[in-house]
Amino acid sequence: MAAVFLSALYGLMVQAGDRKIGFQSFSKRHWPRILFWLFVLILGSVAIVVLMEWFGMTYENKKTSSLQHDLSLFSFILAFVSAAVISPFYEEIIYRVFFIRG
Repeated sequence: MAAVFLSALYGLMVQAGDRKIGFQSFSKRHWPRILFWLFVLILGSVAIVVLMEWFGMTYENKKTSSLQHDLSLFSFILAFVSAAVISPFYEEIIYRVFFIRG
C-alpha cells in the first residue's frame, strides 16, 4: 500500500512542472552547526523521556505495546522501515509539492 501512495505522490510531484524540486547538499560550513544541534536535540529528547518516566508518564501507545508483545525480526524491520524510510519520503513529497507549490 505504501508503494501505491508513494507512486501517486511522486506523480503529483512530477506534475509540478518545471519547478526545481530535488535534493541539495549542505555547504561544508554548515555541517558543524547541524551536527551540534542534532546532538543537542537527541540529548533533549532522551532527557524528556527520562523526565516523563520520572514523573510517572508513559511513552507507550498501542503500537509500541503491540510491537513489544509480538517481537519478531519481521515486525521490527517492518516498524523500522515504515518509521525511518517511508515516512520521511511522504513528508518530503508532501512538503515539496503541496506547500512549496502553493
